[in-house]
Amino acid sequence: MESAISEQLFCNEQVNPNNEPCYGISTVSGLQRAAQQGQKIYQINQNNRAQLSNIAISDDNMANDINTAINSGGYVIVPEKAVKGTGRDAIYVYMTYNGQTGYQSWKISGGLNGSDADCSPDDSSGNICNDMTSYALFAISVITAGVAETGSVLAIGASALASVLGGAIAICMLGQVVIEALCQAKCQPEKDCILQFAASALISIVAFSAIGALFGPVGALLGFIFSTLVVGAFQAAIQTGCVTISAVGACRDEI
Repeated sequence: MESAISEQLFCNEQVNPNNEPCYGISTVSGLQRAAQQGQKIYQINQNNRAQLSNIAISDDNMANDINTAINSGGYVIVPEKAVKGTGRDAIYVYMTYNGQTGYQSWKISGGLNGSDADCSPDDSSGNICNDMTSYALFAISVITAGVAETGSVLAIGASALASVLGGAIAICMLGQVVIEALCQAKCQPEKDCILQFAASALISIVAFSAIGALFGPVGALLGFIFSTLVVGAFQAAIQTGCVTISAVGACRDEI
């Protein structure tokens, strides 16, 4: 679920116009990739602990997670080696179940819980939401639609272009906020919350843009304004509805 949402947000033509390699990866999708690559998937507990010799361990964090789960009377689900073809050299995915607490943890190598995002600094000057050319084209399209004869092909086309550009800019803005929020998230429940709000925000932006296109230049302008307000509302929503998850103790395994 979360890997699919990430790909919808960041791998579409508006956010990734040059069709650069783009991947969404989660623990579940990583296990699926491992199986597709012909790897054996092990479920290991105290009774078959010797099978640990068949799997590759990425680091001490992964080793500690696995040993803690097995020692508690629980189990782990893990492929025999790293998963390839995820946009990185290798990613280790695994699920642990604690037999004492009943807590499940879905992990990715590096101490991440459930999903992986690139949090390294990036030159985003070429992004559509940071390129003034995009805003200029949006403004020109709105003005052209406003001065053109009502109902003419030029007016309709300019309005449609303005709506598309406005929606693309807003989606790009949303994507940047989502990436930053995921990078700062402390646990999987918080990430799940962020992605749920992101999906709702994305649907709202698409809806405002589509509806705005039906009402000429004014509709396109209002659609863009409401779409940017959605991004602002999303930021406020994750602060009150998601970030507080860690404060109330729902994050048992902090990154």
